[in-house]
Amino acid sequence: YEIPCRLVGSEMCIRDSQWKRSKKGNEYLKIDGHVVVIYHDDRGKGSWRYSLDNEFCRTVYADRERAVAGVFEALEGLRAKG
Repeated sequence: YEIPCRLVGSEMCIRDSQWKRSKKGNEYLKIDGHVVVIYHDDRGKGSWRYSLDNEFCRTVYADRERAVAGVFEALEGLRAKG
């Protein structure tokens, strides 16, 4: 089941979506044809990252909410490129 976020506010859609959990315990979501994974990086305290379509971000976020905001910005960047 995929969420077409272009029908609603993208950021709200990402934040309020029902995230699923992988076998490894990472949260993931299929949205607008993309697969987003949010995960806690065990190498640092309070370190959160995301991957978008299996491309891992280099930015480390202090908490989950900031990582989700980073995903939103990345998806918006992809939409702007068309």
